[in-house]
Amino acid sequence: MLRQVLACPRHAMRRALVTDSAGAYLEIPHVTRWAVPKFAAVFVVGISTGAFISARGAKFLEEYELFVPDDDDDDDDD
Repeated sequence: MLRQVLACPRHAMRRALVTDSAGAYLEIPHVTRWAVPKFAAVFVVGISTGAFISARGAKFLEEYELFVPDDDDDDDDD
């Protein structure tokens, strides 16, 4: 059994190639390595940077009293 596996030709283990309408083989598509971790890193950094900037902006607006939320925003009309 082991001898049969080792005798298997190398081309039988390759993936099928795609051809165009004339029969010519197309190039193998480019595959980006580590795509998901790269996306996750950029996503986390982007969200963190946005949260930091918005927190600093809210602190600035409240410090200079450009926007101060009202303390009496109770909807109770009792």
